[in-house]
Amino acid sequence: MALSLNRVTIIGHLGGDPERRGSDGAVVACRVATNEGYRDKETGEWVDRAEWHNVVVFGGGGQYLANKGKKGDLVLIEGKLKTRKWEKEPGNAIYFTEIVVQPYGDSVQLMSKDGSTPSGGADKEARNSRMSTKASEDRGRQMSREIDDEIPF
Repeated sequence: MALSLNRVTIIGHLGGDPERRGSDGAVVACRVATNEGYRDKETGEWVDRAEWHNVVVFGGGGQYLANKGKKGDLVLIEGKLKTRKWEKEPGNAIYFTEIVVQPYGDSVQLMSKDGSTPSGGADKEARNSRMSTKASEDRGRQMSREIDDEIPF
């Protein structure tokens, strides 16, 4: 049996305010931009290129992000990749890849501009936001199934 691991860690900026989804707002979606740069061989100029990531956060981490995060904030996201298939018409499949952050084992942290985590109560709040009950995990799984059915494209 081969060993495998599905783990993603990104540090980037929120592309917009986090959006609550679902009837109870237990699921939060956002887009995060990471930048990578390179030197153009022809002109010698430095070129920045943004890569956009779709992120879905379940449980307390989502509540933390929705309450504290805003467009432009630097965030650290730890989760796993999930690709979903959606068919608007038979034979016309659309694939959608996102980073999924679950209540246990994954994390969301707002960071200061220098890349460190904020001091004071924010660290404690971020740790507490990762804690969840079995009931909220079950609700998160149910919301995930509902979101799969609601993809608009």
